[in-house]
Amino acid sequence: MILPIECDGRDKALRIFNTLNNRGVALSAADILKGLIFANKSDAEKMEFGREWKALESQIQNSNYLEKEDISFLFLQYEHIIRAQHGEVDTKIPSVLDFWTKKSKKANLAADADLLDKNETFDFIKRLAEFWCNPYDHLNPEAQKYFAVLNIYQNKLWQMVVSVCFYICDKDKNSSIFDEILPQLAAYNALGLMYLKGGSSGLFWGFMRANVNIIAKVEIEHIFPQKWQDTNYNGWNEEEAQEYLEQIGNKILLEKKLNIHAGNEFFHRKKAIYKDSCIIEAQDLARSDKKDWRKEDIENRNAQIYQKFEEFFTKIFS
Repeated sequence: MILPIECDGRDKALRIFNTLNNRGVALSAADILKGLIFANKSDAEKMEFGREWKALESQIQNSNYLEKEDISFLFLQYEHIIRAQHGEVDTKIPSVLDFWTKKSKKANLAADADLLDKNETFDFIKRLAEFWCNPYDHLNPEAQKYFAVLNIYQNKLWQMVVSVCFYICDKDKNSSIFDEILPQLAAYNALGLMYLKGGSSGLFWGFMRANVNIIAKVEIEHIFPQKWQDTNYNGWNEEEAQEYLEQIGNKILLEKKLNIHAGNEFFHRKKAIYKDSCIIEAQDLARSDKKDWRKEDIENRNAQIYQKFEEFFTKIFS
């Protein structure tokens, strides 16, 4: 028996289809995503897409690393990349299916931009699969060791950060991002366990913040500028400036683009740049009523930072 059902929109069609399908074998998110992409292909493209999707499924099934996953794993990883591009760190994230198919002005960034309809989306998914099906083939021996350590952890949310690192490498083949980030990921997971926060909820926000920082290419910004100018600040001389320059209280993380813009400007001019940062510390400095950045400001910030470190490690080891 064939029963035609006419729908006036994709959302209604998907809802009716899911309702009917619940009487049989439930469709996976991957099945639904496949159907939606397929529906938007031209007749000439549909056969080729079908072959590519089948090859991708086979690639995952034959992978020693992803053999228990399906293609929705790749769309989930891409979801984290897209959220990082938009500076999104809300831990209440939409499901893979909602993120890619259900329009929402607040959270479903891929659906809002109709990314499923774009050829470059599936092209990137295929490249992402190349990495995750054989991750060790894409890492040097040192990075492989840290990746192996990460796989020991029960919590697998760190994979989202690795996917963002791949995104950077996909754009810049000479990037050393894996060498820089994987040791930090292993240490962050270890600290989470020591602090009894090794589960998903305890580390999730940190992973998302790391993703945002990686996408933004965060660098160290010297609040008091590195390049000495005789007119810099009242009460400073060049020798004193060098003494205070590299102290931790004179440093913040800042997006590369903003860091270049900030340059060697005076503090009151830098504040206007800091306010555009997605980093909370930079935003706090932007709201400061200070016009100059002086020795006592660096000393006070030194004390605040070291106090936070002391409180953190006291809680861990007490």
